[in-house]
Amino acid sequence: MRLRPEIMRNALVIFLLRRKRMRVCILYRMIPRGFSGRELEILGLYARGLTTKEISGKLHISCGIVLSHVNHASRKLGVSRRVDAIRICLQRHLIHR
Repeated sequence: MRLRPEIMRNALVIFLLRRKRMRVCILYRMIPRGFSGRELEILGLYARGLTTKEISGKLHISCGIVLSHVNHASRKLGVSRRVDAIRICLQRHLIHR
């Protein structure tokens, strides 16, 4: 039995996020096409109340990269504000607080 590539990609994302001990729930049918695990991870950290600087320190990336991931995720969800992207992901159970 062969799995579709998008299921394999999502299964890999779930494995990687569990390995980092993140509480991120990914539902296969609800992930917009092209939505990366890192974008979900960063939105999840924002939902938990971390600042951009705290997220960049935790993930060992620059603040600009954090903002870039959020902007890409927001654009893919069709919203212009970070808070709207977080709200949509919470409603779809893609992230938890």
